[in-house]
Amino acid sequence: MPVATHGSSPAPATAHDHEQLRRRGRAWLWFGFAVCPCHLPFTLLAVGTLFGGTAVGTAITGNPLTVGVALGTVTAIAYVKGWRLVRAAEACGTGACGTTTVATGEERAVLTPR
Repeated sequence: MPVATHGSSPAPATAHDHEQLRRRGRAWLWFGFAVCPCHLPFTLLAVGTLFGGTAVGTAITGNPLTVGVALGTVTAIAYVKGWRLVRAAEACGTGACGTTTVATGEERAVLTPR
């Protein structure tokens, strides 16, 4: 299990770390856009085509309200996570962030907003 430690001399954050954080945030935003319930007819069509004739396909296409609520929840979580990562990357780009080391057998720098 990873253990987070807040050391007195954290590793310096690099421009590559900021860009990686921004890319992760944007990936979450695109994922949230892809599973947005406003695209439910297209999602149901794709799922029905992929899983047609199976129990999964029948369950999903037979319960559009449940699928819509689940996708809405996933969309909200993805948008929140994506925006937080993008905002953290922007804050770190201006020098307003710190780093935390996470021990997982080897230590690596992780950007966290202040």
